[in-house]
Amino acid sequence: MKKLLLFFFLIFVTLSVNAHWLLLNEDDEVSIYIETNSIKRTDNVVTYWKLFDYSVEQSFNNINYFSSKEKYETNCNTEEGASLLISFTSAKMGKGKSVYSYKAEQKNFMPSIPDTIGYTIYKFVCKRK
Repeated sequence: MKKLLLFFFLIFVTLSVNAHWLLLNEDDEVSIYIETNSIKRTDNVVTYWKLFDYSVEQSFNNINYFSSKEKYETNCNTEEGASLLISFTSAKMGKGKSVYSYKAEQKNFMPSIPDTIGYTIYKFVCKRK
């Protein structure tokens, strides 16, 4: 367990230092960013980090947070994506302490539905070379 926590800590510290967050969508409740330096393509599969920054504190299973960072994988051929890792943080823009982290044991691919933010993200990352 300690090794897993150290792994998450090192990933997020590294991501925070070199992060270049590009705003993709914003409304009254949440701003959604993509970390452009994290976009990696292998054939038609793209992995990247996205950040959800909430305007007010959120709550999930009695855990309060202001933002979440998620490592995501998208298949540009099938228009499907899966969450690989997610961390909820106590402050805005992924700052503060990690109050909850989860690593997917298996990929659960979901379709990217047109006219949604997920589809917008899919189009953005799949167009990048």
